[in-house]
Amino acid sequence: MKRHQVLLLTTLILLLAGCSLVQPEKKTPSEPEADIDCEWTIMRGVAELVSFEENTAAMDFFPGEIRFHTEMDDRDWAPGDEFKVLLETSDHPECGEPRVRELSPLGPDA
Repeated sequence: MKRHQVLLLTTLILLLAGCSLVQPEKKTPSEPEADIDCEWTIMRGVAELVSFEENTAAMDFFPGEIRFHTEMDDRDWAPGDEFKVLLETSDHPECGEPRVRELSPLGPDA
């Protein structure tokens, strides 16, 4: 009877050890869509300066409340200043961030 128990335990140990050696098949991440159609739309609106650091401005574009970043000269711009903007946007985030076509200040200091 002891011999049968030893054989049974040995068989169970071998089965369990064998199962732990089999690795699940790793799935490769899906390839990004290469056929994305990056159509850009030009929008005219007003942008408000949110922050300005080292010649880079963060702005909120209206209509649409789109946050974008652009390089600007180091004039005395302050948060809250407004600008007329032509902005290119895409429906697909994979195409990149919005692009500024034209930017000119609004207000009496312009």
